[in-house]
Amino acid sequence: MRKLRQECSGIGLFRVVLLLLIFTSIAVQSSAVSYTIYVKPSPRQASTAFNYVFNFTTDSACTNVLLSNKTTITTDSEGIGYVILNISSLTQDPRYLCEYRGGALRKVHSDLPTLLPASKFALNTTNQTLNNKINVINSTLKQRIDLINTTFIRSNATLTSQLIAIFASNLTSAAKINALVVNNVSANLAINALRASNATLYSRELADNATLTQKIIAINNSIVNRDNWINSTGDRVTGNFNYSNKGNITNVNKGVITNLWASFVGAINSIIHFLSDIELSGHKIYNASQINSTAFYQSGKAVLTTQDNSSIWTKITGLLTSNVTNTNKIAALITNNATANSAISALRTSNATLYARELADNTTQNTALNTKLNSSVNTANPIIKGNLNLTKNVTLDTINVMNRTGQIKSKIYYDEVDNRLIIQVTG
Repeated sequence: MRKLRQECSGIGLFRVVLLLLIFTSIAVQSSAVSYTIYVKPSPRQASTAFNYVFNFTTDSACTNVLLSNKTTITTDSEGIGYVILNISSLTQDPRYLCEYRGGALRKVHSDLPTLLPASKFALNTTNQTLNNKINVINSTLKQRIDLINTTFIRSNATLTSQLIAIFASNLTSAAKINALVVNNVSANLAINALRASNATLYSRELADNATLTQKIIAINNSIVNRDNWINSTGDRVTGNFNYSNKGNITNVNKGVITNLWASFVGAINSIIHFLSDIELSGHKIYNASQINSTAFYQSGKAVLTTQDNSSIWTKITGLLTSNVTNTNKIAALITNNATANSAISALRTSNATLYARELADNTTQNTALNTKLNSSVNTANPIIKGNLNLTKNVTLDTINVMNRTGQIKSKIYYDEVDNRLIIQVTG
């Protein structure tokens, strides 16, 4: 046993030889009806009595006990003790030996040798019938086997009843299976009928889809009137749009609407909200979202009643009114453009001659100017009377007019038409 091998690990060679002899005797004795167990408590305790209980079981939990032996073992001077157990009442080989010392489980041993001899299980093979009894050598075991055999026969009767019940239920199950097979035929017929009706339903569905598609297309035509009214970029292309109910038109970048009042505003009796800049007759209005006015159609004319920002609408009206005048002026300017171009060309042509004459006359005109100044200005009493005509650039000396009676108010300008400098004096 494993415990005995562990307890022999600390003794000398003499003790090992002695224990080997003892184990040999155990092997011999175990083939009979006794079983010898050696113990050596640790640490070594010489001449000490211990209370042991040895249970032979079939499980490691020590619950299914085949044989129990309670004994007292006294150790010798070396601390080793033994006991010879009577195991003749064992009817089968145990798998575990549960060792209790002092009322507590010390260890469960699982390495047990074969305890029962093979002769205990030898059968009388001369009996060929093996009816109700099994002939064995041990009469006690024979009686037990007879008892077990009787119980088994009784169990067989119950088992036979159970088998008959199973067979009867098999018949019922077979009947149910047959009914299921019959139902399968009906189910297949129903499925085939359903498949046949599917073809009819599919034909009806195709016919209904065609009708539905035509109705959808007709409705689309009545709503938009033209499928190309607004293209993918949000610009209006060709076609007409009938707007007969209130609603919103979104995602339109720029719409060119002809006959605005008759075809568009005339059909709207609601509030128009401009969300961004708008253009009216080529004039762009910024921040048009601030304009909140009611547009409606009355007596064949479109009426736009301003509720907010009336000043803006007044400016727009004035701008539209003045636009006509500006257009007339631009037209007149374009008409006179040819004459103006001719005059400008002639002026450019004579410019060289005029410039040459101006250079030639410069000296003469300066002389004449000096003469006129000498005759018009009194150096003793420097008062300019009348108009002073200057035809060229002149330099006037600073004249002190301090302490003079009254104030001199004058206006000096250059007359481009007469090509002269005019000084007007008052006061």
